[in-house]
Amino acid sequence: MIEQEQVGFSDQVGCSVTRGATGRTTNFETSEHQLQEACVIQWAKAENKDAFLSHPAAAKFRSIISETPVINGTTLLCYRGCYRRSDMLPRPLPHHFGPPPPERTEAGRYNNTGEPVLYLCTAAYGVAYEKQEDSKPIKDLFCQEYILDISSLRLADFAHPNLDNFIQIVFEYAEYGMRGGNIDKSDYIFSQIVGAIVKQCGFSGMSVPGVRGTRAHRYQNIVIFNPEVIWEQSVNKDVEPVCIDSILARQGPNERLESDTQPRGYNM
Repeated sequence: MIEQEQVGFSDQVGCSVTRGATGRTTNFETSEHQLQEACVIQWAKAENKDAFLSHPAAAKFRSIISETPVINGTTLLCYRGCYRRSDMLPRPLPHHFGPPPPERTEAGRYNNTGEPVLYLCTAAYGVAYEKQEDSKPIKDLFCQEYILDISSLRLADFAHPNLDNFIQIVFEYAEYGMRGGNIDKSDYIFSQIVGAIVKQCGFSGMSVPGVRGTRAHRYQNIVIFNPEVIWEQSVNKDVEPVCIDSILARQGPNERLESDTQPRGYNM
């Protein structure tokens, strides 16, 4: 198995590739695997939303994800971050972390403009990786705890290592696209379609590997669809936000905010 941080369009028959940042493994060991990737590439090149949703690969994806494992357990400890804003007076507090009104919701990897989605990380250092801009020093970044009641949610586990290879390839392209090609679109249209299909299939949300981590410090992103009630219920109002400007320099195992011991079902 080849482990590397980045890989372009695969011409590597007879191998598998594991991303260093995410741990996601895609297989190219057989001609069937190669056909799977070719199908996803064609799908990712669709020109508009209608073409994405009507593509045969979309139907195949819908069918296969019905067998996707879900995150089990009772509660899941997660984190959300934001930089200090002028309205955070006298200091950042739990209610400053959302939800934003639809008119102020920007497009993200798995949501469209005007459609709030709750993005969380399973590790506080994941918040720092997600929020850091171009490796610049972090300043005034605060992290808030959230406790998800996952017993009442149906969260697809797309970070699971034993997913169908077709799903692994779909998320490989949703997460990275084709380096140097035209699939890695800045508007996230392919990944947004993928998220929309997952939502249409009845999942409350999903877990996906964070693409900004490192081989030594991986984490998952938790994406919650239709999050209005969940957003308010899940924020841990007993714990105030903590400044994590130096967390990437520390990344120690002994502080609560840096705990990532059970990313798929933290029981409390």
